[in-house]
Amino acid sequence: MLLRLRRAVEFLLPVVLGRRERTTVRGRLIRGSTRTLALNALSYLLIFGTSVVLARLLGAGGYGAYAYSVSWAMLLTVPAGLGLSRVTLRSVASYEAAQQWTLIRGHIIWSDAVTLAASTATVLIAAIVLWWAGDRLESAAREAIAVILVLVPLTALLRIRQAATVGLHRVVQGQLPETVLIPALLLAFAPLAYLTAPQAFSAPLIAGLHALAAAVALVAAHLMLRRSLPAAARQSRPDFSPRRRWLRGGLYLTMVGLMTMINVRADVLVLGSLAGAEAAGIYNAAARGAELVGFALLPLVPALSAVVANLHTTGQRERLQNVLTIAARLAVAGAVPVTLALVIFGDWYLALFGSEFTQGATALRILCLNQLLNVAMGLSVHVLIMTGQDRLTALAFGIGAAANLCLNFLLVPLFGMTGAAVATTIGALSCAGAMTVFALRRLGLDATPAGMLHRLHGRSRRPST
Repeated sequence: MLLRLRRAVEFLLPVVLGRRERTTVRGRLIRGSTRTLALNALSYLLIFGTSVVLARLLGAGGYGAYAYSVSWAMLLTVPAGLGLSRVTLRSVASYEAAQQWTLIRGHIIWSDAVTLAASTATVLIAAIVLWWAGDRLESAAREAIAVILVLVPLTALLRIRQAATVGLHRVVQGQLPETVLIPALLLAFAPLAYLTAPQAFSAPLIAGLHALAAAVALVAAHLMLRRSLPAAARQSRPDFSPRRRWLRGGLYLTMVGLMTMINVRADVLVLGSLAGAEAAGIYNAAARGAELVGFALLPLVPALSAVVANLHTTGQRERLQNVLTIAARLAVAGAVPVTLALVIFGDWYLALFGSEFTQGATALRILCLNQLLNVAMGLSVHVLIMTGQDRLTALAFGIGAAANLCLNFLLVPLFGMTGAAVATTIGALSCAGAMTVFALRRLGLDATPAGMLHRLHGRSRRPST
């Protein structure tokens, strides 16, 4: 076991490029993984702190109305952005490597214009729907949604700039505005607003402060991008010739993004619509705690993605299988203690938000199981993406989204928060299970801790690539 662990570490950290380059790549991957882990940890602490503060100040009902409005804003950001943030990341990185400065500038300008038009249309349609059907919602939730619609174009434009900055190899700087600056500003704004105007402190006010924080983050992201762009790119004449290819890629990724967002937000949206804002607020607090379980997978992903692509390209399938097995076992080993702690002490955790939030203890325990299953099978998605299996990835997300949405509408009216947690777990299991099967059948790789399904599948069958 120790020998296999040592070999796995050797494969996870460096991409196998040769003795001379190994140290440099190992150092780059270690630094990248460490910085990503630190950034995610800081982001989670800020978001968690903001959630506790808002829950304490707003109560379960007010916090639920705010969480419900944010879930709608994040869902609307997907069609508003047309998937162009991912296209921007891929395109800018490619053009920068080829020193095609005119295409970098052209892509950013074109993406901004298209994103602004799409987000404006999305907000107008959402406003019309809200005006037509808003009476069915609680007043606080309706008003919070009306205010936070401003967040949609701000977030879509912010993500274009972040993606371009990351594509220029400024990974940490590119993620800072959305992951750190927005929750930090909101954490500062909320207590100040409560002390200044306690009578006006409500979910719509917090929604407006969230939009204000996003506006500040957009300015910061714009300045970071300008600073990261090479002078040749800033001074070049923009080239828009590949715009049709950019748009096609964005539309495809929009479908994937919508299905992903449904998997992430369907429970809060359905719960808030059918069971009310208070239930959504309590459930959202439970979901925040369950996210800690999935934290065990985060430091492995940056290093693993590069290794999967390299070993798959060079045909080192047995080595890749060993790496996946050990990585999955390491992730589960890190997730199990957190799961047990939250299952045992979940009531204490929820009490941090307020006494009424302890009603979500059962949902928290179910969601922890959901996250543990995602950790156990979550590497399959990275295997499929890094080996170019985009259609299978989209199909798996579609299966999970359909199961998640249908079961939420079926179970929430019957069982409330517990039904939402069960529906989310089954939906996530459907998605992860489909990805595991696809990776096994298409690539002959088992990305679970078992590491032996590929043998049961049969070595005589050659995997298709």
